[in-house]
Amino acid sequence: MFNADKDKYARSMQKALAVRGMSMDYDAKKFALTGGEFGTANLGNSFEEFQRAPVWKRHSTIEHQAEAFKEFLKSSLPSPQEARSMVMPRVRERRYWELMKKSMKDKGVEGKYTMPTIFAGGHLTHTLVLDTPKSINDCSVESMEKMGLNDKMAYEIAADNLRRRPGGFEELRPGLYRSVWKDQYDATRMMYSEFYANLPINGRPVVMVPNRDVLLITGERDEVGLETMTKVAVEALKLPRPMSGLAYRLDSSWVPFLPPVDHRAYPLLKELQVGQMRNLYDEQRQEMTGGDITDKNGVFISFYVTRKDKLGNFSGITMLFDGVDMSIAEADEIVFMEPMCDGKPGATIGFADWDVVAEVLGDALELEDVYPVRYRVRRYPTTEELARINPIKEK
Repeated sequence: MFNADKDKYARSMQKALAVRGMSMDYDAKKFALTGGEFGTANLGNSFEEFQRAPVWKRHSTIEHQAEAFKEFLKSSLPSPQEARSMVMPRVRERRYWELMKKSMKDKGVEGKYTMPTIFAGGHLTHTLVLDTPKSINDCSVESMEKMGLNDKMAYEIAADNLRRRPGGFEELRPGLYRSVWKDQYDATRMMYSEFYANLPINGRPVVMVPNRDVLLITGERDEVGLETMTKVAVEALKLPRPMSGLAYRLDSSWVPFLPPVDHRAYPLLKELQVGQMRNLYDEQRQEMTGGDITDKNGVFISFYVTRKDKLGNFSGITMLFDGVDMSIAEADEIVFMEPMCDGKPGATIGFADWDVVAEVLGDALELEDVYPVRYRVRRYPTTEELARINPIKEK
Protein backbone atom coordinates (compact mmCIF):
# COMPACT_ATOMS: atom_id res chain seq x y z
CA MET A 1 0.00 0.00 0.00
CA PHE A 2 1.30 3.45 -0.89
CA ASN A 3 1.60 5.94 1.94
CA ALA A 4 -0.85 8.81 1.73
CA ASP A 5 0.02 12.45 2.34
CA LYS A 6 -2.12 14.16 5.00
CA ASP A 7 -2.25 17.55 3.29
CA LYS A 8 -3.16 16.06 -0.10
CA TYR A 9 -5.87 14.00 1.56
CA ALA A 10 -7.27 17.07 3.33
CA ARG A 11 -7.34 19.06 0.08
CA SER A 12 -9.15 16.23 -1.68
CA MET A 13 -11.73 16.08 1.11
CA GLN A 14 -12.06 19.87 1.00
CA LYS A 15 -12.87 19.72 -2.73
CA ALA A 16 -15.30 16.82 -2.28
CA LEU A 17 -17.22 18.77 0.37
CA ALA A 18 -17.17 21.96 -1.74
CA VAL A 19 -18.91 20.05 -4.55
CA ARG A 20 -21.57 19.21 -1.96
CA GLY A 21 -22.10 22.88 -1.11
CA MET A 22 -19.90 22.98 1.95
CA SER A 23 -17.02 25.45 1.71
CA MET A 24 -14.53 24.68 4.47
CA ASP A 25 -11.04 25.82 5.43
CA TYR A 26 -8.16 23.44 6.12
CA ASP A 27 -6.36 23.75 9.46
CA ALA A 28 -3.13 21.78 8.92
CA LYS A 29 -2.02 22.11 12.54
CA LYS A 30 -5.22 20.49 13.83
CA PHE A 31 -5.59 18.27 10.73
CA ALA A 32 -9.22 19.34 10.47
CA LEU A 33 -11.62 21.14 8.16
CA THR A 34 -13.49 24.11 9.62
CA GLY A 35 -16.36 26.05 8.12
CA GLY A 36 -18.34 28.42 10.30
CA GLU A 37 -21.91 27.14 10.33
CA PHE A 38 -20.72 23.63 9.53
CA GLY A 39 -18.45 23.34 12.56
CA THR A 40 -15.32 21.16 12.48
CA ALA A 41 -14.52 17.89 10.75
CA ASN A 42 -11.52 16.19 12.38
CA LEU A 43 -9.75 14.09 9.76
CA GLY A 44 -7.69 11.68 11.88
CA ASN A 45 -9.95 8.62 11.76
CA SER A 46 -11.05 9.11 8.17
CA PHE A 47 -7.42 9.52 7.05
CA GLU A 48 -6.52 6.20 8.72
CA GLU A 49 -9.41 4.55 6.86
CA PHE A 50 -8.24 6.17 3.62
CA GLN A 51 -4.68 4.92 4.14
CA ARG A 52 -5.89 1.36 4.60
CA ALA A 53 -7.89 1.42 1.36
CA PRO A 54 -6.24 -0.03 -1.78
CA VAL A 55 -4.97 2.66 -4.14
CA TRP A 56 -7.64 1.88 -6.73
CA LYS A 57 -10.40 2.41 -4.15
CA ARG A 58 -9.17 5.65 -2.67
CA HIS A 59 -11.25 7.95 -4.87
CA SER A 60 -14.46 6.13 -3.95
CA THR A 61 -13.36 6.15 -0.30
CA ILE A 62 -13.06 9.96 -0.41
CA GLU A 63 -16.53 10.22 -1.97
CA HIS A 64 -18.06 7.93 0.64
CA GLN A 65 -16.37 9.83 3.49
CA ALA A 66 -17.44 13.20 2.08
CA GLU A 67 -21.07 12.04 2.08
CA ALA A 68 -20.71 10.87 5.68
CA PHE A 69 -19.16 14.20 6.73
CA LYS A 70 -21.92 16.08 4.96
CA GLU A 71 -24.63 14.16 6.79
CA PHE A 72 -22.84 14.56 10.11
CA LEU A 73 -22.13 18.28 9.76
CA LYS A 74 -25.62 19.12 8.50
CA SER A 75 -27.57 16.79 10.77
CA SER A 76 -30.25 18.39 12.94
CA LEU A 77 -31.19 17.45 16.47
CA PRO A 78 -34.20 15.11 16.64
CA SER A 79 -37.18 15.91 18.84
CA PRO A 80 -36.75 15.14 22.56
CA GLN A 81 -38.98 12.05 22.31
CA GLU A 82 -37.18 10.76 19.24
CA ALA A 83 -33.82 11.44 20.87
CA ARG A 84 -34.69 9.26 23.88
CA SER A 85 -35.00 6.27 21.57
CA MET A 86 -31.68 7.15 19.95
CA VAL A 87 -29.49 7.76 22.99
CA MET A 88 -26.88 5.00 23.27
CA PRO A 89 -23.89 4.24 25.49
CA ARG A 90 -20.54 4.02 23.77
CA VAL A 91 -17.06 2.88 24.74
CA ARG A 92 -14.26 4.57 22.85
CA GLU A 93 -10.52 4.97 23.08
CA ARG A 94 -9.41 7.71 25.50
CA ARG A 95 -7.50 9.47 22.73
CA TYR A 96 -10.79 10.45 21.07
CA TRP A 97 -11.99 12.27 24.20
CA GLU A 98 -8.67 14.05 24.60
CA LEU A 99 -8.96 15.39 21.05
CA MET A 100 -12.53 16.52 21.76
CA LYS A 101 -11.42 18.33 24.91
CA LYS A 102 -8.70 20.14 23.01
CA SER A 103 -11.11 21.07 20.24
CA MET A 104 -13.65 22.46 22.75
CA LYS A 105 -10.94 24.46 24.50
CA ASP A 106 -9.68 25.89 21.22
CA LYS A 107 -13.22 26.98 20.30
CA GLY A 108 -13.99 28.35 23.76
CA VAL A 109 -16.87 25.91 24.30
CA GLU A 110 -15.49 23.81 27.15
CA GLY A 111 -18.24 21.79 28.80
CA LYS A 112 -20.32 21.56 25.62
CA TYR A 113 -20.42 17.75 25.74
CA THR A 114 -21.26 15.38 28.57
CA MET A 115 -18.24 14.14 30.52
CA PRO A 116 -17.36 10.49 29.90
CA THR A 117 -16.40 7.97 32.54
CA ILE A 118 -12.72 7.13 32.11
CA PHE A 119 -11.91 3.52 32.96
CA ALA A 120 -9.69 0.54 32.10
CA GLY A 121 -6.56 2.08 33.55
CA GLY A 122 -7.39 5.38 31.89
CA HIS A 123 -7.32 3.99 28.34
CA LEU A 124 -11.05 3.82 27.52
CA THR A 125 -14.08 6.05 27.99
CA HIS A 126 -17.78 5.30 28.51
CA THR A 127 -20.07 8.05 27.30
CA LEU A 128 -23.40 8.83 25.60
CA VAL A 129 -24.18 9.39 21.93
CA LEU A 130 -27.24 10.09 19.79
CA ASP A 131 -27.54 7.40 17.11
CA THR A 132 -29.63 9.12 14.44
CA PRO A 133 -30.46 7.57 11.06
CA LYS A 134 -27.78 9.74 9.44
CA SER A 135 -24.97 9.87 11.99
CA ILE A 136 -23.76 9.10 15.49
CA ASN A 137 -23.10 12.27 17.48
CA ASP A 138 -21.74 12.77 20.96
CA CYS A 139 -24.42 13.96 23.39
CA SER A 140 -24.11 17.65 24.14
CA VAL A 141 -25.23 19.20 27.41
CA GLU A 142 -27.84 21.11 25.38
CA SER A 143 -29.31 17.94 23.87
CA MET A 144 -29.51 16.33 27.33
CA GLU A 145 -31.39 19.34 28.65
CA LYS A 146 -33.82 19.26 25.72
CA MET A 147 -34.51 15.59 26.42
CA GLY A 148 -35.10 16.41 30.08
CA LEU A 149 -32.49 13.88 31.18
CA ASN A 150 -29.74 13.85 33.77
CA ASP A 151 -26.75 11.51 33.38
CA LYS A 152 -28.24 8.70 35.48
CA MET A 153 -31.52 8.66 33.57
CA ALA A 154 -29.76 8.91 30.21
CA TYR A 155 -27.45 5.96 30.91
CA GLU A 156 -30.42 3.83 32.02
CA ILE A 157 -32.33 4.64 28.83
CA ALA A 158 -29.20 4.08 26.75
CA ALA A 159 -28.64 0.65 28.34
CA ASP A 160 -32.25 -0.32 27.56
CA ASN A 161 -31.80 0.78 23.95
CA LEU A 162 -28.63 -1.31 23.73
CA ARG A 163 -30.40 -4.39 25.11
CA ARG A 164 -33.06 -4.19 22.41
CA ARG A 165 -30.55 -4.79 19.62
CA PRO A 166 -30.36 -8.38 18.36
CA GLY A 167 -27.04 -10.20 18.40
CA GLY A 168 -24.76 -12.22 20.63
CA PHE A 169 -21.46 -14.09 20.60
CA GLU A 170 -19.98 -16.75 18.36
CA GLU A 171 -17.61 -19.39 19.71
CA LEU A 172 -14.18 -19.22 18.07
CA ARG A 173 -12.96 -22.17 20.13
CA PRO A 174 -14.11 -23.60 23.47
CA GLY A 175 -13.79 -20.76 25.99
CA LEU A 176 -13.17 -17.96 23.44
CA TYR A 177 -15.96 -15.80 22.02
CA ARG A 178 -16.37 -12.94 19.54
CA SER A 179 -19.32 -10.55 19.33
CA VAL A 180 -21.55 -10.65 16.26
CA TRP A 181 -23.72 -7.53 16.70
CA LYS A 182 -21.56 -5.47 14.30
CA ASP A 183 -23.52 -2.32 15.16
CA GLN A 184 -20.65 -0.08 16.34
CA TYR A 185 -21.48 -0.92 19.95
CA ASP A 186 -19.86 -4.34 20.29
CA ALA A 187 -16.98 -2.90 22.34
CA THR A 188 -19.49 -1.01 24.51
CA ARG A 189 -21.00 -4.26 25.74
CA MET A 190 -17.92 -4.92 27.87
CA MET A 191 -19.53 -2.47 30.32
CA TYR A 192 -22.66 -4.61 30.71
CA SER A 193 -21.92 -8.03 32.21
CA GLU A 194 -25.37 -9.38 31.35
CA PHE A 195 -24.18 -9.82 27.76
CA TYR A 196 -21.38 -12.24 28.68
CA ALA A 197 -22.10 -13.45 32.24
CA ASN A 198 -23.28 -16.88 31.06
CA LEU A 199 -20.43 -17.60 28.67
CA PRO A 200 -18.46 -20.69 29.80
CA ILE A 201 -14.99 -19.23 30.29
CA ASN A 202 -12.13 -20.34 32.54
CA GLY A 203 -11.42 -17.69 35.17
CA ARG A 204 -12.12 -14.01 35.39
CA PRO A 205 -13.19 -12.40 32.09
CA VAL A 206 -10.43 -10.97 29.91
CA VAL A 207 -11.51 -8.90 26.90
CA MET A 208 -9.98 -7.13 23.95
CA VAL A 209 -11.71 -4.39 21.94
CA PRO A 210 -9.53 -3.89 18.85
CA ASN A 211 -12.42 -2.31 16.96
CA ARG A 212 -15.87 -0.86 17.73
CA ASP A 213 -17.42 -3.91 16.07
CA VAL A 214 -15.23 -6.49 17.80
CA LEU A 215 -15.49 -7.62 21.43
CA LEU A 216 -13.37 -10.67 22.23
CA ILE A 217 -13.68 -12.48 25.56
CA THR A 218 -12.02 -15.44 27.24
CA GLY A 219 -10.96 -16.47 30.76
CA GLU A 220 -7.69 -15.48 32.42
CA ARG A 221 -6.80 -19.15 33.10
CA ASP A 222 -7.30 -20.19 29.46
CA GLU A 223 -3.79 -20.10 27.95
CA VAL A 224 -4.82 -21.14 24.46
CA GLY A 225 -7.84 -18.82 24.62
CA LEU A 226 -5.66 -15.82 25.52
CA GLU A 227 -3.14 -16.63 22.81
CA THR A 228 -5.80 -17.13 20.13
CA MET A 229 -7.69 -14.00 21.23
CA THR A 230 -4.53 -11.94 20.81
CA LYS A 231 -3.96 -13.28 17.30
CA VAL A 232 -7.56 -12.48 16.33
CA ALA A 233 -7.14 -8.97 17.78
CA VAL A 234 -4.02 -8.39 15.68
CA GLU A 235 -6.08 -8.92 12.52
CA ALA A 236 -8.99 -6.80 13.78
CA LEU A 237 -6.60 -3.92 14.48
CA LYS A 238 -5.88 -3.79 10.75
CA LEU A 239 -9.51 -2.87 10.03
CA PRO A 240 -10.58 0.79 9.68
CA ARG A 241 -10.83 2.77 12.91
CA PRO A 242 -8.93 0.54 15.35
CA MET A 243 -9.56 1.06 19.07
CA SER A 244 -7.27 -0.68 21.52
CA GLY A 245 -4.53 -3.30 21.37
CA LEU A 246 -4.60 -3.85 25.13
CA ALA A 247 -6.27 -6.67 27.05
CA TYR A 248 -8.45 -5.88 30.06
CA ARG A 249 -9.43 -8.13 32.97
CA LEU A 250 -12.56 -7.70 35.06
CA ASP A 251 -11.69 -7.34 38.74
CA SER A 252 -13.93 -4.95 40.67
CA SER A 253 -13.66 -2.93 37.44
CA TRP A 254 -11.82 -3.35 34.14
CA VAL A 255 -8.03 -3.07 34.44
CA PRO A 256 -5.21 -3.52 31.89
CA PHE A 257 -4.07 -7.13 31.85
CA LEU A 258 -0.86 -8.94 31.03
CA PRO A 259 -0.24 -12.60 31.91
CA PRO A 260 3.05 -13.73 33.48
CA VAL A 261 6.18 -13.38 31.34
CA ASP A 262 6.42 -17.14 30.79
CA HIS A 263 2.81 -17.34 29.53
CA ARG A 264 2.40 -18.32 25.87
CA ALA A 265 0.26 -15.23 25.19
CA TYR A 266 2.63 -12.78 26.85
CA PRO A 267 5.03 -11.95 23.97
CA LEU A 268 2.33 -10.89 21.51
CA LEU A 269 0.18 -9.12 24.11
CA LYS A 270 3.21 -7.17 25.32
CA GLU A 271 4.17 -6.29 21.74
CA LEU A 272 0.67 -4.93 21.14
CA GLN A 273 0.77 -2.97 24.39
CA VAL A 274 4.08 -1.21 23.77
CA GLY A 275 3.16 -0.63 20.13
CA GLN A 276 -0.05 1.14 21.10
CA MET A 277 1.67 3.22 23.77
CA ARG A 278 4.43 4.22 21.33
CA ASN A 279 1.81 5.48 18.86
CA LEU A 280 -0.02 7.41 21.57
CA TYR A 281 3.15 9.00 22.89
CA ASP A 282 4.34 9.87 19.37
CA GLU A 283 1.08 11.75 18.70
CA GLN A 284 1.20 13.43 22.09
CA ARG A 285 4.81 14.49 21.66
CA GLN A 286 4.08 15.97 18.24
CA GLU A 287 1.25 18.04 19.72
CA MET A 288 3.35 19.20 22.68
CA THR A 289 6.46 20.14 20.68
CA GLY A 290 5.22 20.85 17.16
CA GLY A 291 8.03 18.62 15.91
CA ASP A 292 10.75 20.25 18.06
CA ILE A 293 12.51 18.60 21.02
CA THR A 294 10.97 20.89 23.65
CA ASP A 295 7.57 22.39 24.32
CA LYS A 296 6.83 26.13 24.26
CA ASN A 297 8.21 26.45 27.81
CA GLY A 298 11.53 24.84 26.96
CA VAL A 299 10.75 21.54 28.68
CA PHE A 300 12.30 18.54 26.91
CA ILE A 301 9.53 16.09 26.00
CA SER A 302 11.01 12.62 26.26
CA PHE A 303 10.41 9.96 23.66
CA TYR A 304 8.76 6.58 24.25
CA VAL A 305 10.58 3.91 22.28
CA THR A 306 10.30 0.14 22.08
CA ARG A 307 12.96 -2.50 22.06
CA LYS A 308 13.18 -6.26 21.81
CA ASP A 309 15.42 -8.17 24.21
CA LYS A 310 17.48 -11.30 23.56
CA LEU A 311 14.50 -13.49 24.47
CA GLY A 312 12.28 -11.74 21.94
CA ASN A 313 10.21 -9.83 24.50
CA PHE A 314 9.28 -6.18 23.93
CA SER A 315 9.45 -3.33 26.42
CA GLY A 316 8.75 0.39 26.43
CA ILE A 317 11.59 2.77 27.26
CA THR A 318 11.84 6.47 28.07
CA MET A 319 15.00 8.47 28.70
CA LEU A 320 16.25 10.86 31.34
CA PHE A 321 19.06 13.33 30.62
CA ASP A 322 21.30 14.92 33.22
CA GLY A 323 20.93 18.68 33.45
CA VAL A 324 17.65 18.95 31.50
CA ASP A 325 14.15 19.99 32.65
CA MET A 326 12.10 17.08 31.32
CA SER A 327 8.70 15.50 30.90
CA ILE A 328 9.04 11.74 30.65
CA ALA A 329 6.64 9.07 29.45
CA GLU A 330 5.61 6.27 31.79
CA ALA A 331 7.43 3.19 30.52
CA ASP A 332 8.78 -0.20 31.58
CA GLU A 333 12.32 1.13 31.81
CA ILE A 334 14.21 4.41 32.01
CA VAL A 335 17.54 4.83 30.29
CA PHE A 336 19.80 7.33 32.06
CA MET A 337 21.86 9.58 29.83
CA GLU A 338 24.76 11.96 30.29
CA PRO A 339 24.13 15.67 29.54
CA MET A 340 23.10 16.64 26.02
CA CYS A 341 25.62 18.52 23.88
CA ASP A 342 24.54 20.80 21.02
CA GLY A 343 21.12 19.19 21.04
CA LYS A 344 22.55 15.69 20.73
CA PRO A 345 22.15 12.91 23.35
CA GLY A 346 25.01 12.20 25.70
CA ALA A 347 26.39 8.76 26.39
CA THR A 348 24.18 6.06 27.90
CA ILE A 349 24.75 5.43 31.60
CA GLY A 350 22.40 2.48 31.88
CA PHE A 351 18.86 1.10 32.12
CA ALA A 352 16.66 0.73 35.20
CA ASP A 353 13.14 -0.56 35.85
CA TRP A 354 10.49 2.13 36.19
CA ASP A 355 9.30 0.89 39.60
CA VAL A 356 12.80 1.10 41.06
CA VAL A 357 13.29 4.65 39.80
CA ALA A 358 9.86 5.75 41.04
CA GLU A 359 10.57 4.38 44.51
CA VAL A 360 13.94 6.14 44.77
CA LEU A 361 12.92 9.50 43.27
CA GLY A 362 9.50 9.69 44.94
CA ASP A 363 8.08 13.22 44.77
CA ALA A 364 10.73 14.25 42.25
CA LEU A 365 8.43 12.60 39.70
CA GLU A 366 5.45 14.97 39.39
CA LEU A 367 2.38 13.47 37.70
CA GLU A 368 1.13 15.69 34.86
CA ASP A 369 -2.51 16.13 33.90
CA VAL A 370 -2.16 14.66 30.40
CA TYR A 371 -2.93 11.46 28.52
CA PRO A 372 -1.02 9.28 27.98
CA VAL A 373 0.59 9.62 31.41
CA ARG A 374 3.70 11.77 31.79
CA TYR A 375 5.81 12.86 34.73
CA ARG A 376 7.66 16.14 35.11
CA VAL A 377 11.23 15.58 36.30
CA ARG A 378 12.86 18.81 37.42
CA ARG A 379 16.13 17.30 38.63
CA TYR A 380 18.43 14.42 37.84
CA PRO A 381 19.05 11.79 40.55
CA THR A 382 21.81 12.60 43.01
CA THR A 383 24.92 10.43 43.07
CA GLU A 384 23.48 8.59 46.07
CA GLU A 385 20.12 8.05 44.38
CA LEU A 386 21.77 6.88 41.18
CA ALA A 387 23.76 4.35 43.18
CA ARG A 388 20.54 3.03 44.71
CA ILE A 389 18.89 2.84 41.29
CA ASN A 390 21.98 1.09 39.94
CA PRO A 391 21.40 1.46 36.16
CA ILE A 392 22.64 -1.51 34.16
CA LYS A 393 24.63 -0.76 31.04
CA GLU A 394 23.13 -3.63 29.05
CA LYS A 395 19.87 -5.44 29.73
